[in-house]
Amino acid sequence: MARVALLSTTVATPIAIALGGVSAGCGLTAASCKFVERKLQGKIRKHDEVRTLAESKLNSVSDLISKALDNNEVSDGELQTILAEQAKYHRMKKSIRDSCRKANTKIKFEVTPSEKKELAKMLLLRKDGNLS
Repeated sequence: MARVALLSTTVATPIAIALGGVSAGCGLTAASCKFVERKLQGKIRKHDEVRTLAESKLNSVSDLISKALDNNEVSDGELQTILAEQAKYHRMKKSIRDSCRKANTKIKFEVTPSEKKELAKMLLLRKDGNLS
């Protein structure tokens, strides 16, 4: 009977240590994935806004060019209007980028108190070399 108990502890201890390490790694991976997801959501939103802006300005510039070419001549006023639309596009695009940069700097990684305790416990165990 003592041999079975000794055998089970020698086999179970490395398995428990390995499982503890795997669970700690999974916890840290999940936390980092959550952070990366938040960063990427901001970038997706910015690119959607810029794409929508580009499509709308492309339509308006195309309409202006079509109207300008109706008489096979582009007047000074029509060219100025087209260039003004282009400048307006660049200003609006810069505004979208700036607002998204400000929003991205405000993203904070929020961890609940129970998650903080669990992470601290895992880090202490890792530091001590005990992952069981």
